Amino acid sequence: MELEAVVFDLDNTLVDSRHDYREMSLALREVFERRGFQLEDEGNPRRIWEIVRGGMDGMRGLGLSPSEGRELMGVLNDALTSVELKALETVKPMPNAQETLKALKNRGIKLGVATRSGAAYAERCLERTGLGSVIDATLARDEVEKPKPHPDHLLQVIEMLGATPNRVIYVGDSTTDLNTAREAGVRFLGFWWSDERVNRMREAGCESFIKDLREILDHTEEK
Repeated sequence: MELEAVVFDLDNTLVDSRHDYREMSLALREVFERRGFQLEDEGNPRRIWEIVRGGMDGMRGLGLSPSEGRELMGVLNDALTSVELKALETVKPMPNAQETLKALKNRGIKLGVATRSGAAYAERCLERTGLGSVIDATLARDEVEKPKPHPDHLLQVIEMLGATPNRVIYVGDSTTDLNTAREAGVRFLGFWWSDERVNRMREAGCESFIKDLREILDHTEEK
């Protein structure tokens, strides 16, 4: 079956970045505490991240109306973006990223990005690394109502590319990316960014991995 598009996760897949996730967590906690939400849960220390990752579903889980949820999500996104932008000073393209993207374009394959980073960071990151000029469509967490792992995030990028889900490959470095692709009915390639993440993806059922972005070219030639 002819491949129509390849969609990528951004951080630790297309680009090497150094986000301060501890500072992000503190920023999120501060927002919630200012709003009077008590989210401490010793049995689930990642509850804050789960709520934020849930997008509007997470806001509804807090008992907020749609308008209240959108307003709070905006504040939370701004808090995350303020930390993300600090990582721009050290961000760089993954080895062979430019070469791989250009080779895919030369084969007539559309290129997209579905990222949980914010739009302000994603745009400047792609510009800084020189990758934005060959990307056809990008959607960040604050540009969709239901960010990944909800499949709609990936499916919206695929729609923007004018592609068909079963003729697309999604490349990412985490179980979030794996689950997003699985729910969207899209073929997935795990990017080997760290052994720990690879082990998690394997435990979740991922069987196909690449250690170098150039390996994608071999997968696009499969019948």
